[in-house]
Amino acid sequence: MNVSPKIPQNVAKTEPEKKTSGKHIKWMFLVPLLILLGMVAGVILVVKSGFWVRKEKDELFTKGLLPVSVYNEDGTESKWGYTDEKGNMVIEPQFDAADRFADNGLAAVCIRDKWGYINTRGERVVDFIFDGAKTFGSGALAPVKSGAVWGYIDESGVNVIPPRFDAAHPFAANGLALVQSAQKYGFIDKKGTAVIPTRYDDAQGFGKNNYAIVQLDGKWGMIDQHGEDIVTPQYDLFFSFSGNNLALVKKDGFFGYIDREGKVAIELQYTAATPFDDSALAVVRDAEGEYHYITGAGKDAFEPTFDDARPFGKSSFAPVFDAQTGLWGYIRRNGDYEIEPKFLEAQSFSAGLALVKDAQGYFFIDRHGKSVFRCPAGYTATSFSEDGYAILYSPEGVAHIVDKQGEPISDAKFSAKSFSALRPADD
Repeated sequence: MNVSPKIPQNVAKTEPEKKTSGKHIKWMFLVPLLILLGMVAGVILVVKSGFWVRKEKDELFTKGLLPVSVYNEDGTESKWGYTDEKGNMVIEPQFDAADRFADNGLAAVCIRDKWGYINTRGERVVDFIFDGAKTFGSGALAPVKSGAVWGYIDESGVNVIPPRFDAAHPFAANGLALVQSAQKYGFIDKKGTAVIPTRYDDAQGFGKNNYAIVQLDGKWGMIDQHGEDIVTPQYDLFFSFSGNNLALVKKDGFFGYIDREGKVAIELQYTAATPFDDSALAVVRDAEGEYHYITGAGKDAFEPTFDDARPFGKSSFAPVFDAQTGLWGYIRRNGDYEIEPKFLEAQSFSAGLALVKDAQGYFFIDRHGKSVFRCPAGYTATSFSEDGYAILYSPEGVAHIVDKQGEPISDAKFSAKSFSALRPADD
């Protein structure tokens, strides 16, 4: 199988039927986010939006373990097991499917179409009697499926909320869980009592700010934990509030920002935009196609504009595109170049390294633009996780976990399906 090398970027474009970004590079964010955004018309750049939050820290390993499938010597794929950061198979492959470990040290795994839970030693904690299972959320309750309906169990496997929902999600920190009944969404407490009735067409779970994004009659808004409207559903697209208390929204084809009272703080005038990130800056594209970095006041953070641009994220540098040379470089937060344009493609920095491309292929650079290590010919890669690991993919779909020096953590050939949610998009 030939896979064209693409850099996975924390950026997604919401074009309804294609995965293309126009005249420049095609990007893909993680799969769950792209599926949701793909239903929305228009074009937007997205970085860690409220629509999809993997976890507060973007770490590859949880509780020091990662579910993987490896290639056997005969080329077949093994069952699922768990490897540690040194490449040791701590829990031998034996499961038909496996999830990441939750904060309570339990993981949902499947054997012969039945799900149960194990601890980090691989010991069975909850018997394999369920038709589906999800990770434990806050309050040590987990959604499990019996037949066609979902309920919740505690850590010992006791049925706490009897199965009766069409879909169920883990509990948030505020003690509420998103559930679905009769094709409508609402929220329950840990006793199974409906706190917010199932009345919404779609919804996302509560975040740490105790707000949830909900959809009613095709429009998105936001509610508090009592079900009261914080922002009446009226937007075509709605993202969680950033640290500066502004949320990115889309309406009538344009993007702008609202405050926590639901008032428009920055006019809806942009054809593309990102939420504000840790730099307190957002990237927007104006009607002429120029990219700007703006402040929370809606003003340009600095004078230069660019032909394409990516967010700073948690880094002091951001990738920008120069159409005159057809190359990417990196700017500082004052708009000056830290690394002059010289790359065919460029990804945002993560864990101090960034993935870039030249005529020879992909490689990682440090903050000075110096090459740290180069990917083998034909390989594609993910960015580095916060715990310091990246995944390299061969054209044949073999995956390797490497550290920040580019050294594989083991000789094992991991199956690419182990990291399907982290894969870059194919053409």
